[in-house]
Amino acid sequence: MKISLITNLIAGIVFFLTLAGPAATQQNSDGVAVIIGNKNYQNQIPQVDFAHRDAAAMKRFVIDELGYKQGNIIYLLDASEGQMRGVFGSKDNYKGKLNQYIRPGKSDVFIFYSGHGVPGLKDRRSYLLPCDASPDTVELNGYPLQQLYDNLGKMEAKSTLVCLDACFSGDSPNGILTQSASSISVIPYEPKNIDHLNIITAASGGQLASWDSKSRHGLFTEILLQGLYGKADEKEFGGNGDNEITLLEMKKLLDDEMTYLARRHYNREQVATIKGNNNFILASHGNEPIVRPKITLDSKPLKQIKTHTFQNEPLEEKTDHMIFRIKPVKYKGSEIPGAVGIIGAPLGNMPDAIVENWPPQKGDITVTTIITKNKIEREDNPELAGAQMATALFGKAISSFTKDIPKYIYHYEVDVLITAKNTQSREVKTANGSAYLKSQNDNESGQILIEALTEGANNLCLILMGGVSQPHEKASVKRNNALMAFKKSKSSQDFNQNDTR
Repeated sequence: MKISLITNLIAGIVFFLTLAGPAATQQNSDGVAVIIGNKNYQNQIPQVDFAHRDAAAMKRFVIDELGYKQGNIIYLLDASEGQMRGVFGSKDNYKGKLNQYIRPGKSDVFIFYSGHGVPGLKDRRSYLLPCDASPDTVELNGYPLQQLYDNLGKMEAKSTLVCLDACFSGDSPNGILTQSASSISVIPYEPKNIDHLNIITAASGGQLASWDSKSRHGLFTEILLQGLYGKADEKEFGGNGDNEITLLEMKKLLDDEMTYLARRHYNREQVATIKGNNNFILASHGNEPIVRPKITLDSKPLKQIKTHTFQNEPLEEKTDHMIFRIKPVKYKGSEIPGAVGIIGAPLGNMPDAIVENWPPQKGDITVTTIITKNKIEREDNPELAGAQMATALFGKAISSFTKDIPKYIYHYEVDVLITAKNTQSREVKTANGSAYLKSQNDNESGQILIEALTEGANNLCLILMGGVSQPHEKASVKRNNALMAFKKSKSSQDFNQNDTR
């Protein structure tokens, strides 16, 4: 009891002393983001080659530069109509998942979408196209852009930014989306009542949104990312060099760079549509140097493994492609939304690989996932005990700093087993994935599951290409290693503090 009291006392003093210290990194703990990458479409609709990379890169920016918590990011790959309505709400009810995440008056909301957009052939409205929808009946199964804007206006966010790498012409760099060629001449109506939003879209009217094969991003997303990571603030492109990127500065960069590159490389007009407050700050970097991270969601590492370490015959038949069909992922009898897209993303980027819809056909490779462990443990948060001790020592003057400290610490552990089976040869390959997270949030289970599924899918890719998967550590092992590293670090800090006295 005495040891516990002393520990809490020290923690309380440290907590009090850190109140006056500068923040190490920019944080926006109330910020909420929805990031969607729609690449693989059903019904023989051309895919959007770089949509998953666009989404992955934007997620890194939101976490690294805007300081959003991972648990506040709704991340969807190959989103269905039901998933999009579940997040953004419907015409009659705007209170979807996004609205549930928002703290009224406190949450900055960031929306990013990379995928197809199409015009309604009858109503001439703009629609975002879910991966299970049909462009020819988009009025029935698409997600209306006007509805998105209307619903966002009903949510009590502090600010809202919408970025759409989509056009609404009915065409794409991979071919026409609709069976009716006349749809290409349809120029959709402009959305109304959007004064409450800040909006950046890839093209205007009936223009086509281009792709950039060099960066492996949509051209709009590539220039947008360049701008967000600082280029828009450079005086060469119309910025003022104050380390803040405003909506107006981004408009100047897109008008200058994206429009020029689309005309030079593709001989087409592409002008971004930008609406909102010109002084709205998209990003603020301070005086620290900005480093844009590399996005590795591509096939280069797999090609290298195939060249240097290929030992066995691939799993597929002797055909031009490996056709993967991923079974819906279930846990305790319930299907996990979005899991198929998470697993399909790495597989779809393998050379000569195609991910198509379930059920399987002769010669296909079926991919089955079993979640062998999904565990959450809760313990008292020692920071709260320290803060409460500090309050007892120093009075109510600092009590306001303790009210937002979570009461508990949560330990998340997930293990998955992913199996690929050739339906003709019956050959089977298996791979494991796992993830562990220690968090003060009680809503991180979705993110930790994504990490485990992604690791499992990546390991499966390595095995299918003839490589060797990395040694697998179960979630419990990762947990023990993480806790041991934390204790070792804490002991080292305590020793250094004692040594300086």
